[in-house]
Amino acid sequence: MDDDEGTGRSRSEAFDAPVGVVVQGEIDHDTPAAVREALQSAEDARQSVFVVKINSGGGCCYSALAIIDALVGWRAREAGRRIVCVAEGMCFSAALPVFCTGDDRCALPLTSFLQHDLSTVNTGSLQQLKQNSAEAERVNDLLDGFVKDRIDDTDEHEALFGKGDVYFDASRARALGVATCVGHPTIRVDLHIALPEQASPPAASKRRRRGSSNRLQSK
Repeated sequence: MDDDEGTGRSRSEAFDAPVGVVVQGEIDHDTPAAVREALQSAEDARQSVFVVKINSGGGCCYSALAIIDALVGWRAREAGRRIVCVAEGMCFSAALPVFCTGDDRCALPLTSFLQHDLSTVNTGSLQQLKQNSAEAERVNDLLDGFVKDRIDDTDEHEALFGKGDVYFDASRARALGVATCVGHPTIRVDLHIALPEQASPPAASKRRRRGSSNRLQSK
Protein backbone atom coordinates (compact mmCIF):
# COMPACT_ATOMS: atom_id res chain seq x y z
CA MET A 1 0.00 0.00 0.00
CA ASP A 2 1.79 3.08 -1.28
CA ASP A 3 0.92 6.75 -1.35
CA ASP A 4 -0.38 8.26 -4.59
CA GLU A 5 2.29 10.93 -4.67
CA GLY A 6 0.89 14.37 -5.39
CA THR A 7 -2.70 13.26 -6.00
CA GLY A 8 -4.08 12.92 -2.46
CA ARG A 9 -6.31 10.08 -3.67
CA SER A 10 -7.14 6.95 -1.76
CA ARG A 11 -6.02 3.53 -2.81
CA SER A 12 -7.48 0.22 -1.77
CA GLU A 13 -6.36 -3.37 -1.98
CA ALA A 14 -8.55 -6.38 -1.35
CA PHE A 15 -7.32 -8.65 1.42
CA ASP A 16 -8.87 -11.96 2.41
CA ALA A 17 -8.31 -11.26 6.11
CA PRO A 18 -11.40 -11.91 8.25
CA VAL A 19 -9.30 -12.77 11.33
CA GLY A 20 -7.11 -10.22 13.11
CA VAL A 21 -6.26 -9.02 16.60
CA VAL A 22 -6.55 -5.78 18.59
CA VAL A 23 -3.75 -4.85 21.00
CA GLN A 24 -5.60 -2.45 23.28
CA GLY A 25 -4.21 -0.97 26.49
CA GLU A 26 -1.23 -2.38 28.35
CA ILE A 27 0.79 -5.18 26.80
CA ASP A 28 0.91 -7.70 29.64
CA HIS A 29 1.69 -11.38 30.16
CA ASP A 30 -1.68 -12.43 28.68
CA THR A 31 -1.36 -10.45 25.45
CA PRO A 32 0.93 -12.88 23.55
CA ALA A 33 -1.52 -15.75 24.16
CA ALA A 34 -4.36 -13.69 22.65
CA VAL A 35 -2.21 -12.92 19.62
CA ARG A 36 -1.20 -16.57 19.19
CA GLU A 37 -4.85 -17.66 19.42
CA ALA A 38 -5.83 -15.20 16.68
CA LEU A 39 -2.90 -16.33 14.54
CA GLN A 40 -4.02 -19.95 14.91
CA SER A 41 -7.49 -18.95 13.72
CA ALA A 42 -5.89 -17.22 10.74
CA GLU A 43 -3.86 -20.37 10.11
CA ASP A 44 -6.99 -22.54 10.21
CA ALA A 45 -8.75 -20.15 7.81
CA ARG A 46 -5.72 -20.30 5.48
CA GLN A 47 -5.38 -16.52 5.45
CA SER A 48 -2.49 -14.86 3.68
CA VAL A 49 -2.89 -11.52 5.53
CA PHE A 50 -3.19 -10.85 9.26
CA VAL A 51 -4.28 -7.46 10.63
CA VAL A 52 -3.01 -6.09 13.97
CA LYS A 53 -4.76 -2.96 15.31
CA ILE A 54 -2.75 -1.19 18.03
CA ASN A 55 -3.86 1.41 20.59
CA SER A 56 -1.42 0.89 23.43
CA GLY A 57 0.82 2.77 25.82
CA GLY A 58 3.27 -0.14 25.92
CA GLY A 59 3.94 -2.58 28.72
CA CYS A 60 6.08 -5.65 29.32
CA CYS A 61 9.13 -5.86 27.08
CA TYR A 62 9.26 -9.65 27.12
CA SER A 63 5.60 -9.87 26.12
CA ALA A 64 6.26 -7.50 23.22
CA LEU A 65 9.11 -9.74 22.06
CA ALA A 66 6.84 -12.79 22.34
CA ILE A 67 4.22 -11.05 20.14
CA ILE A 68 6.88 -10.18 17.57
CA ASP A 69 8.13 -13.77 17.58
CA ALA A 70 4.58 -15.06 17.01
CA LEU A 71 3.90 -12.64 14.14
CA VAL A 72 7.22 -13.24 12.41
CA GLY A 73 6.84 -17.00 12.82
CA TRP A 74 3.35 -17.00 11.29
CA ARG A 75 4.55 -14.93 8.33
CA ALA A 76 7.56 -17.19 7.71
CA ARG A 77 5.61 -20.45 7.63
CA GLU A 78 4.19 -19.82 4.16
CA ALA A 79 5.40 -17.71 1.25
CA GLY A 80 3.36 -14.64 0.43
CA ARG A 81 1.98 -13.97 3.89
CA ARG A 82 1.76 -10.35 5.04
CA ILE A 83 1.17 -8.59 8.33
CA VAL A 84 -0.76 -5.30 8.29
CA CYS A 85 -0.41 -3.15 11.43
CA VAL A 86 -2.72 -0.21 12.08
CA ALA A 87 -1.91 2.33 14.82
CA GLU A 88 -4.66 4.48 16.29
CA GLY A 89 -4.67 6.78 19.30
CA MET A 90 -1.27 5.95 20.71
CA CYS A 91 1.52 3.60 19.79
CA PHE A 92 3.97 4.06 22.64
CA SER A 93 6.96 2.29 24.05
CA ALA A 94 6.80 -1.52 23.66
CA ALA A 95 3.88 -1.17 21.21
CA LEU A 96 6.11 0.64 18.69
CA PRO A 97 8.37 -2.32 17.77
CA VAL A 98 5.24 -4.50 17.50
CA PHE A 99 3.83 -1.99 15.01
CA CYS A 100 7.13 -2.05 13.11
CA THR A 101 6.76 -5.79 12.57
CA GLY A 102 4.12 -5.11 9.91
CA ASP A 103 4.86 -5.29 6.21
CA ASP A 104 2.25 -2.57 5.77
CA ARG A 105 2.05 -0.05 8.63
CA CYS A 106 -0.83 2.44 8.60
CA ALA A 107 -1.18 5.25 11.13
CA LEU A 108 -4.46 7.08 11.64
CA PRO A 109 -3.80 10.82 11.13
CA LEU A 110 -4.06 11.78 14.83
CA THR A 111 -2.01 8.87 16.18
CA SER A 112 0.89 9.71 18.50
CA PHE A 113 4.05 7.65 18.77
CA LEU A 114 6.62 7.39 21.57
CA GLN A 115 10.15 6.01 21.39
CA HIS A 116 12.21 5.70 24.56
CA ASP A 117 14.48 3.38 26.50
CA LEU A 118 12.90 0.74 28.70
CA SER A 119 12.09 1.47 32.34
CA THR A 120 13.14 -0.80 35.17
CA VAL A 121 13.47 -0.64 38.95
CA ASN A 122 16.26 -2.83 40.31
CA THR A 123 17.11 -3.75 43.87
CA GLY A 124 19.51 -6.26 45.32
CA SER A 125 23.24 -6.86 45.51
CA LEU A 126 25.76 -5.03 43.35
CA GLN A 127 26.20 -8.19 41.27
CA GLN A 128 22.44 -8.44 40.73
CA LEU A 129 22.29 -4.80 39.68
CA LYS A 130 25.05 -5.39 37.11
CA GLN A 131 23.31 -8.48 35.74
CA ASN A 132 19.95 -6.74 35.55
CA SER A 133 21.50 -3.73 33.85
CA ALA A 134 23.15 -5.93 31.22
CA GLU A 135 19.86 -7.73 30.58
CA ALA A 136 18.00 -4.42 30.30
CA GLU A 137 20.48 -3.20 27.68
CA ARG A 138 20.16 -6.46 25.73
CA VAL A 139 16.36 -6.30 25.61
CA ASN A 140 16.39 -2.56 24.87
CA ASP A 141 18.71 -3.12 21.89
CA LEU A 142 16.50 -5.95 20.58
CA LEU A 143 13.36 -3.81 20.62
CA ASP A 144 15.12 -0.72 19.25
CA GLY A 145 16.40 -2.84 16.37
CA PHE A 146 12.88 -3.47 15.02
CA VAL A 147 12.23 0.28 14.93
CA LYS A 148 15.63 1.17 13.46
CA ASP A 149 15.11 -1.30 10.62
CA ARG A 150 12.12 0.77 9.45
CA ILE A 151 13.83 4.17 9.50
CA ASP A 152 15.04 5.10 6.03
CA ASP A 153 17.56 7.73 7.11
CA THR A 154 20.08 6.33 9.60
CA ASP A 155 21.03 9.90 10.55
CA GLU A 156 17.69 10.03 12.38
CA HIS A 157 18.85 7.36 14.83
CA GLU A 158 20.76 9.88 16.94
CA ALA A 159 17.64 12.04 17.38
CA LEU A 160 15.33 9.15 18.30
CA PHE A 161 17.31 6.66 20.37
CA GLY A 162 18.84 7.14 23.79
CA LYS A 163 17.20 10.58 24.14
CA GLY A 164 14.56 9.91 26.79
CA ASP A 165 10.93 10.34 25.73
CA VAL A 166 10.71 11.21 22.02
CA TYR A 167 7.15 11.83 20.81
CA PHE A 168 6.21 12.17 17.14
CA ASP A 169 3.00 12.31 15.14
CA ALA A 170 1.69 10.25 12.23
CA SER A 171 3.12 12.55 9.56
CA ARG A 172 6.54 12.31 11.16
CA ALA A 173 6.18 8.52 11.39
CA ARG A 174 5.47 8.44 7.65
CA ALA A 175 8.45 10.66 6.87
CA LEU A 176 10.74 8.45 8.95
CA GLY A 177 9.51 5.24 7.34
CA VAL A 178 8.06 3.93 10.61
CA ALA A 179 4.60 4.13 8.97
CA THR A 180 4.11 3.27 5.31
CA CYS A 181 0.89 5.26 5.01
CA VAL A 182 -1.33 7.69 6.92
CA GLY A 183 -5.10 7.56 6.63
CA HIS A 184 -8.36 6.03 7.83
CA PRO A 185 -8.54 2.29 7.27
CA THR A 186 -11.79 0.36 7.15
CA ILE A 187 -11.06 -3.24 8.05
CA ARG A 188 -13.59 -5.92 7.27
CA VAL A 189 -12.73 -8.60 4.74
CA ASP A 190 -10.77 -6.01 2.84
CA LEU A 191 -8.52 -3.17 3.98
CA HIS A 192 -9.08 0.33 2.66
CA ILE A 193 -6.52 3.04 3.34
CA ALA A 194 -7.37 6.73 2.92
CA LEU A 195 -3.97 8.25 2.42
CA PRO A 196 -4.17 12.07 2.38
CA GLU A 197 -1.99 13.42 5.16
CA GLN A 198 -3.64 15.68 7.73
CA ALA A 199 -2.52 18.30 10.22
CA SER A 200 -0.23 17.18 13.01
CA PRO A 201 -1.89 16.48 16.37
CA PRO A 202 -1.12 18.62 19.42
CA ALA A 203 1.74 17.49 21.62
CA ALA A 204 0.75 14.68 23.96
CA SER A 205 1.46 14.64 27.64
CA LYS A 206 4.01 12.14 28.84
CA ARG A 207 2.65 8.81 29.99
CA ARG A 208 3.14 7.72 33.56
CA ARG A 209 5.82 5.09 33.91
CA ARG A 210 5.29 2.15 36.19
CA GLY A 211 7.90 -0.26 37.49
CA SER A 212 8.44 -2.97 40.03
CA SER A 213 11.50 -4.53 41.56
CA ASN A 214 13.76 -6.39 39.15
CA ARG A 215 11.23 -6.41 36.31
CA LEU A 216 11.70 -4.86 32.91
CA GLN A 217 8.80 -2.57 32.19
CA SER A 218 7.68 -0.46 29.26
CA LYS A 219 9.88 0.07 26.24
